[in-house]
Amino acid sequence: MMETKQVDWQGQWIWSNEPPELPNKMVYFRKQFDLKDSPKEINLHIYADSRYRVWINNNYIGFGPARHHSGHPTFDTYNVTKSIKPGLNIIAVQAHHYPDDAFPIFAVIKGGLICQLETESGTIITKSDDSWRCLVSAGYNIHNSHRYHEIFDARQEPIEWQNLPFDDSA
Repeated sequence: MMETKQVDWQGQWIWSNEPPELPNKMVYFRKQFDLKDSPKEINLHIYADSRYRVWINNNYIGFGPARHHSGHPTFDTYNVTKSIKPGLNIIAVQAHHYPDDAFPIFAVIKGGLICQLETESGTIITKSDDSWRCLVSAGYNIHNSHRYHEIFDARQEPIEWQNLPFDDSA
């Protein structure tokens, strides 16, 4: 039987500056953070409405959230110790908020992301808050009319946005 760990959530629910109730948005999030030492274990706790993909230092970590009852969403936890190094690091998340009527298996809530990186002792390394950089994707054109018909224009994708050298100052 798996042991379930209780998480003391310090992260905040974040989304783009556009009205969060507007569905079918693909949004990029980024956060740089500096790690002074090398903890024995680092875990990422993450949840998004409706889906996410996550990278740390351009290493693909995973996607989710895990399947759950629409009235009882669950978060995912990844051991990311091998992806993080002392010094400057980057966490990048691509989140997609489904339209309210497209998938009745999902509870209707506002689009959002919450996550945090913490050590084995519970020390928070970084967490979702209003300091994260955010960009609504211009490359995804998602239509509700055909039950999640998605068109992706790679020319609109920010190149290497999951990497540290990416300039997100604009």
